[in-house]
Amino acid sequence: MPVMIEYINVIVTRKVLEEKFPGGIAAYEHSGPYLTFCSDRYITRVGFMGPQGVHWFVRTLESKGLRYIRCGRSEDIAVVDRLFGPSVPCDWLKSGDDPDDGPFVAHIEDDSRIIAKPKPIPLEEHTDHPDHKFDLGLALRYLEILLISYVVLPLVVLTPFLFLQWLLT
Repeated sequence: MPVMIEYINVIVTRKVLEEKFPGGIAAYEHSGPYLTFCSDRYITRVGFMGPQGVHWFVRTLESKGLRYIRCGRSEDIAVVDRLFGPSVPCDWLKSGDDPDDGPFVAHIEDDSRIIAKPKPIPLEEHTDHPDHKFDLGLALRYLEILLISYVVLPLVVLTPFLFLQWLLT
């Protein structure tokens, strides 16, 4: 079955993980952002919201013996962007778009149409945790930092230049 694609995804075959990753698939599933992990019988997927996490995760996998690129093509690891597809050509993946579930990738030998997705997280795990309380003071401090960073500092920096430009015109 194919695996769903969201934002930026790191795809690794199950076979490679069993052969090269210490502890196999079970260890791999908990080595990264496990809440975005899903797999089918051929490939695994871990999703990221941005490139920084992807870079870190791929480097971690390489440190464990997997290889990202060889001769300009994906070898053990594929990085797939939802909008742009694989970052480098990948001979062992195919992609598609399901009208109900959206974009997906699958191993070239996979002919299933059921798309694997990450396991849903119960709502109480997000909201009832004692460490997940809203802190108004902290929120206001972040708002103050944003205001200073994006409004006050640009005005302080630009005002002398704008004044000088006004004087010269």
